[in-house]
Amino acid sequence: MLFRSFGRNEGIVTSINERHINRKYYPLTKLSPNIAALNLSTDCDVLETTDLVIFSVPSGATREVAKFLRGCLKGNLIVSAAKGIEYPSLNLMSEVIRAETGNKRVSSLSGATFADELMRGFCSGATFGINEQACKDVFLDVFRRPNFRSEEHTSELQSQS
Repeated sequence: MLFRSFGRNEGIVTSINERHINRKYYPLTKLSPNIAALNLSTDCDVLETTDLVIFSVPSGATREVAKFLRGCLKGNLIVSAAKGIEYPSLNLMSEVIRAETGNKRVSSLSGATFADELMRGFCSGATFGINEQACKDVFLDVFRRPNFRSEEHTSELQSQS
């Protein structure tokens, strides 16, 4: 399975593709060769043929990035991994993504997960707020790992609280 990571920093994109290292955030961790990095501003058309998009940007940038990707995220399954509530609207990040992209197939990932721990192979877990049952099998296929436990809810509020 090929995973594509999108970024805005050309140096990080190049580092991931050439050396399989995210030199800014995880300079000591070798990434899987199944990860390819693309430039968000020039390669977003690739998203049109992608089945699952893990939307993992800082919550303060969620609206801006979702609006930018509106034309590329029409029917994709989207998992919002951004934590927090937008101020002053008080919308959940998944609600912001739905509003800006027009895509209703947005679910959420929540929990005490930290990228550092996952990158180092520590045990972790998360809760998925799944708004359509068809997404469940896709999520489990992508996220099921021996060191990662997931729990699913059909209510986003349960998973993002």
